[in-house]
Amino acid sequence: MNKILNFITKKSAQYMPEIMEAQAKSNAIMAKNSVQAAMHGLAAVAMLGAAPLASAAGFEADAKDMANKIYKGIYGFVGVVALIVVLWQCVEGWSGRKSWMDILATCLWVVAAAASAALVTWLWQKGQSMTFG
Repeated sequence: MNKILNFITKKSAQYMPEIMEAQAKSNAIMAKNSVQAAMHGLAAVAMLGAAPLASAAGFEADAKDMANKIYKGIYGFVGVVALIVVLWQCVEGWSGRKSWMDILATCLWVVAAAASAALVTWLWQKGQSMTFG
């Protein structure tokens, strides 16, 4: 038991400067006065208010185009991986290590993965059309 306590004491002494530095930083953050906090709050509100202006300036079209390219890239990558998986299952079936039911189950998983994009898009659109109250 003494060995464990000695080990804990040594480790806590080793990390004491970092602990003290973290405590000093948190104390400095907590010591800010209300004027500074209000200024930070106003800056956050101004940034949130600038978002619609950035969308109106054409940023939204650029962001949608970039998101669409990323979506197509991920979809293409997953499609190539699915192709490799199905081909591998067919090779294993040809060599007698897999049955047709195993290959069919893998194909159903591929269909589910491919349909997930359409399902998520449909759910997203349904979620956007909801209103509360």
